[in-house]
This record gives sequence, structure tokens and C-alpha cells, in this order.
Amino acid sequence: MKEMKQISDETLHLKKAYDYSAEKKYNKCIDEFKEVLRLNPLHHNCYFKWGIVLWKLGKHEEAIEKHRKAVELKPDFAQAYDLWGCNLIVLGRYKEAIEKFRKATEVKPDFEEAYSNWARALRKLGRDREAIEKLQRAIDLKADFPEAYLQWGFVLGKEGKIAEAMEKFCEVIRLKPDDATGACVYSILGSYFNVYGKYRDAVEMFKKAVQLKPAELSYFRWGEALESLGNYEQAIRKYRNAIKLKPDYAEAYYCYGRVLGKLGKYKAAEKRYRKAIELNSDYAKAYNGLGWSLGLLGKFEEAIESCKRAIELEQDFADPWYNIACFYSQQNRRRDSLKNLGKALNLDPTLTKRAKKDENFKNFRQDEDFKRLVE
Repeated sequence: MKEMKQISDETLHLKKAYDYSAEKKYNKCIDEFKEVLRLNPLHHNCYFKWGIVLWKLGKHEEAIEKHRKAVELKPDFAQAYDLWGCNLIVLGRYKEAIEKFRKATEVKPDFEEAYSNWARALRKLGRDREAIEKLQRAIDLKADFPEAYLQWGFVLGKEGKIAEAMEKFCEVIRLKPDDATGACVYSILGSYFNVYGKYRDAVEMFKKAVQLKPAELSYFRWGEALESLGNYEQAIRKYRNAIKLKPDYAEAYYCYGRVLGKLGKYKAAEKRYRKAIELNSDYAKAYNGLGWSLGLLGKFEEAIESCKRAIELEQDFADPWYNIACFYSQQNRRRDSLKNLGKALNLDPTLTKRAKKDENFKNFRQDEDFKRLVE
């Protein structure tokens, strides 16, 4: 009877622990685990579950100790080895993590999640080819395993195999279209469509992404796609959405300013560029954008200083050299203008075509030195 009561008490405390965990009352949950172990110090699953709670609390070293205890009590406890490895990944101890995943798959050869997590550790070490082998093993064991396809897509994307990566990401969406993972993948696909110049397809992907989970990066990339399509007012709305979710989003402020400049709203653009610089004082593109806006407002001295700051931050950045050349030209400072134009064209020869037609250089179009520069 006493033994039956002990089992009954263990079960009761475990149930309370699970209920507290579901309610995210983790301290009370841990108290219940302690009661279970007081009654039964050899309860391996209690140590395992306690480790999960510590994982959720971000206490990874403590979680490792619980999983270590779990496998001491049950040496073939594959799930404990697997979560032990996951904690090691968070701590940056990737080689140790690999050994835990290896052990998990030794005691449970059909453990697809352990193979997928093993691949994560390998990816962290840059061992992508080995990671793909583990991901293939995971998918062989479980064909409808979205996490494995997701990781495989990341590896292929890193290798520049965009079309193949997109195939893997599409498989993730087929398997998990309606959750946070799906939102992430729609956003990734949208970014790839942007790279390919398929901006309308990108817009559709970002729209689906934010329907599932509004995220600043999805709104930002959506704004870029709309800007590329010339839908400037809509692009501004997306950049604003991104900033609303992430108020210190310097890149979104920069792009916001860029679009305002395209709309001829130079004063408003200046304000956004200054905000981007306030958030990131080493943002060369923002200094260049600010310089361009100031120049269009006729504030040439400030404009040139801002572009010079961009050059200090990024000496091989051709655009600020080109802009300074434009500002000097508008002030009829021929020598200074051509000197900076020459520097810009050396850094980026593709600007030559633009310079030939640029009205900022109309004063020098028949100048022999100018002609030699743009030949």
C-alpha cells in the first residue's frame, strides 16, 4: 500500500508540474519536480522534463546537468542526449553537441530530429556538406520533416544555389504553410525573388509572410520590392510598418529617405537620413543619401561634408565621389568636379554612362578633360 501511495503521489506531482509548465509557471513546476525526486530519486524522466523547463528559462548549463543525470539513470535515453546537444549549440559548444547527437542516433537509429539537430551543429562549424548528409538521413526517416528541408534550403542558399534552395523552401511551405516557420520561409522566398528581379512575385510572398506573422524584415523587404516596381507611396507604408515594429531600424529609415528623395521630397528625405545616422553613426550610405538631399536643397557645403564623411567610412564607395563632383559642377568648380568624377569612375566604371547624360555636368560636356573621363 505504501508503494502504491508513493506511485500515486509521484503521478500527482508530475501532473501538477506539467500543468504549471503549460501555464508557464516554471518555478512552481520545478518545485513539483523536486517533490517527485524526493519520492523517487531514480526518476529519469523527471530529470529530463526538468531540463526542458530550464531550457525554456534559458538556463542551459543547469539544463545540461539534468539531462546528464537522466542519461546516467537511463543510458539509452535518446531524447535526453538530443536536448543535451541542443543546449550545447546555444552555448556555442558545437563539437560537444555533435557527440551528443551521435550518441542519440546510436541508441535510437531512427531519430530524425537528432539528425536534423546534428546538421545544425555541423552548419555552425561550416561543415555544410556533412550537414546535408544528416539532413538527407532525417528526410529518409521522415519525408514530411519541414525543419530538415528548411535547414537544407539555408545551406543551398549560402552556396549560391538559389533555385535549389527555393525548391527546399517551397517544400517547407507545402508541409507547414500556416505557422511562424511558414512566415519565415515566405519572407526568404520573397527575398530571393527580389534578387532575381521578380518583384511582383516577391510582393506576394511578403504579403503571405506578414499575414502569418508581422515581422519588420518582411515589411522592409516588401518595401524594397515595391520601391523597385516604382510604387513609392506603398513602399513608404511598408518601411513605416517596419519602423513601427523596430523603432531603431536604421536601414528602414535610410530606404524611407531614399524613396522620399525619388518623390522629390528632399527636406523630408533629409530628416529620415539624419535619423538613420542617429541610429548608426557609421552608416556610409545614409551620409551619402543625406549629402545628396542637401545638395538638391542647395546646401552644397553641408552636402559635400556629408559625402566626405561617407567616403571616410567607406573609401571604395563610388557614389559619394560622384555626388561631390555634381555639387562642384553646380558651383562651376571645374577642377574639383572633374577630380572627384575621375575618382568615382575609377571605382565604378558603370557610372560612365550616367555621367555622359547627367545634367549636372552640362557646364563641362564639351570640355576635353571631361570627354576623356567618359570615353
